Amino acid sequence: MNSNSYALTEGTILNTSFIHGLGHTPGYLRLVLLCTANDSNSGILAGQEIDAWAFFDNDQTAQPFSVGADSTKIYLEYNGDIGNPYIIIWWAGARKFMSSMSNFSLKVYWQ
Repeated sequence: MNSNSYALTEGTILNTSFIHGLGHTPGYLRLVLLCTANDSNSGILAGQEIDAWAFFDNDQTAQPFSVGADSTKIYLEYNGDIGNPYIIIWWAGARKFMSSMSNFSLKVYWQ
């Protein structure tokens, strides 16, 4: 199954949850960023999905996104860091900054 996408706003924390309907805790969670508008700095194009675990803060020690679940809900979080210069990705063989996190939405797959 997969969720609706949850739009990110540059510099704004996202902390949300939704009911997954499984009746038990999901055994599989995959959090992705869905590019909703071409991101010129990173070269990521609208429609591409990238695993959230590919993104790091600028000192490469923390991930700006998290996902968790219990027997009822799935929880998503974005820490609100701005894309440039605070969130980086290794993309197309190079370290790149995001132009704006407003070019992305969070989406989760589960089963």
